[in-house]
Amino acid sequence: MDAPIPPIDLQRQFSDFVWKKFSIQDKYELAVEHSTSEFDSLLQRAFRGEL
Repeated sequence: MDAPIPPIDLQRQFSDFVWKKFSIQDKYELAVEHSTSEFDSLLQRAFRGEL
């Protein structure tokens, strides 16, 4: 029994959706890394009495 294959337009829509999802996820992960780094920096400055 062969598996059904969706039309090429639907395959492209799905591919576009997946790549957009990866792009958003990458941006989110970078933002989390940046905010964590900034928070750690502020925390260190606060404990040194620089704020």
